[in-house]
Amino acid sequence: LAIVISMAMLVAMMPMGVFATGEKGITLPAVSEDGVIKLTQNIEISDAEVLDLTDKTITTDGYNFVIKEGGSLIVKGQGTVKSEKVATKKNEIFKTFMVEEGGSLIINGGTFTTKTAQFIVSRGTVNVTGGNFSAEYNTENDYTDSNCAFVITGENSTLNMTGGTINAGNGADDCGL
Repeated sequence: LAIVISMAMLVAMMPMGVFATGEKGITLPAVSEDGVIKLTQNIEISDAEVLDLTDKTITTDGYNFVIKEGGSLIVKGQGTVKSEKVATKKNEIFKTFMVEEGGSLIINGGTFTTKTAQFIVSRGTVNVTGGNFSAEYNTENDYTDSNCAFVITGENSTLNMTGGTINAGNGADDCGL
């Protein structure tokens, strides 16, 4: 019995893939004791991957998902991604998703909250068909220059948003989206 329990505990502590059947998913750190998946490093995506948020809460703690050139990430499901890291100096920005030129991000659902502005910084292609984005600007993060939810920059960058909601918070007035 002790061996069975030990094996069950070992399996429970292994990194978990977050994907649907038949799809290549991202391997994330194991779920912590409080039921939250905590990123401990940036997650780089260089080919087609799926992040299924269903019944999951992920905290980024300043780390992000980096979609490299030629990579694509589809985010789906009704879970939560939170960035609670707060800027401590001017121009310190903790984004949730970084899309490099030639990369692609599709968000079909989920709830995204942040205390340090940008959810997405992109030089690639971003398509949003769903999801709720809420920036919780307050006096804790006076060092941020803006409360932009999405920053789309570069000659070949595109944003197509056909669904979802954005609440960019209070206290910042120097950003359009």
